[in-house]
Amino acid sequence: MKKVALSLLVTSVLSFTFLNNAQAVKATNENLTVKQGETEVQKYLKSQHLNYNINSQDYINFLQRINEKADEITKSGYNFSLMEVYSDTYLEELAKYAAKEEKKDENGEVDLENFDLSKKVENETVKQVQQENIKKDKQAEEKVEEIKEESEQIPIDYIASTNSNSFLVSLLSSSYNRSAAKKYMVNNWNKKTSKYGYYGESSGGGDCTNYASQVVLAGGMPMNTTGFSFNRGHHKTTKGWYNQSVPKSSARTYSTSWTVVSDFYSYWAGTKKHKVYNLTSPKAVSKYVKTGDVIQMYSKSSKKWKHTAVIYDVYKGYPRYSAHSSAHLYAHLELDWKPKYYKYRVIKF
Repeated sequence: MKKVALSLLVTSVLSFTFLNNAQAVKATNENLTVKQGETEVQKYLKSQHLNYNINSQDYINFLQRINEKADEITKSGYNFSLMEVYSDTYLEELAKYAAKEEKKDENGEVDLENFDLSKKVENETVKQVQQENIKKDKQAEEKVEEIKEESEQIPIDYIASTNSNSFLVSLLSSSYNRSAAKKYMVNNWNKKTSKYGYYGESSGGGDCTNYASQVVLAGGMPMNTTGFSFNRGHHKTTKGWYNQSVPKSSARTYSTSWTVVSDFYSYWAGTKKHKVYNLTSPKAVSKYVKTGDVIQMYSKSSKKWKHTAVIYDVYKGYPRYSAHSSAHLYAHLELDWKPKYYKYRVIKF
């Protein structure tokens, strides 16, 4: 009896100690800054003998694929959560910078050499970044509900002709060609050039949502030119979904719903009212997806939806996805986006 009591006491003490340690780690992380995250990234890269300069394509590539090294980074003794908060913040600010610079150049080219995180951003704590991302996500969900209500009054979409600048009025087709979507993935997963532009490393952001939009378009979902502008660069809207060439220029004009993770979601879940499933494991994802459906990933570290990919297939009970920025034809979700660090939402097509 005494042995049992002693065993229970030891177990209770260990559990209490573990809980306190976990809470202490969380509290410590919350008070660390974005700048300290940058330092942690540089320390890790140095330990791997990777001499990447900040803003270089190698550096951006590493940050875009940091999810694939989550366990490796953690096992090496580095703070993955802090590194990812920095990574997501850096990439978001870089994308904002690139979007502004893109509009200044006639051909939409961007020079990243002069980009720097502002002191204000560098000094933000992990907790502040998380709270801001949670706030943005809440606003996005509220916007989706608002858009759903508004879209009930719009029976048709205004579709831009792919062969001219005139607009055609067309009723949407409910069919989605999954074979055509898959064929597009097979033919384009590793290409950095397309008539829809490429917004990867050299353009300062990620090409993930642009690529997903192309696949969905190839599957038969038509462009919607609500909010269309002939001015080059991105245009903030979740009521339309388009990517068109600017006349007499090599630049593009496109909606943020075509290229931005949250706005893509708002358009398809809100304006188009597509079914969405929020899930916590790759195994659960496999039960709800088919080829050509879109999946987005949520970082538990930075508290934000950060990546868009397209389901390639379900293989041996697990989903495989195709994506850009970090180019994949059929990568394994459970290996690259482990549920320990991420959650998922599926947008049905």
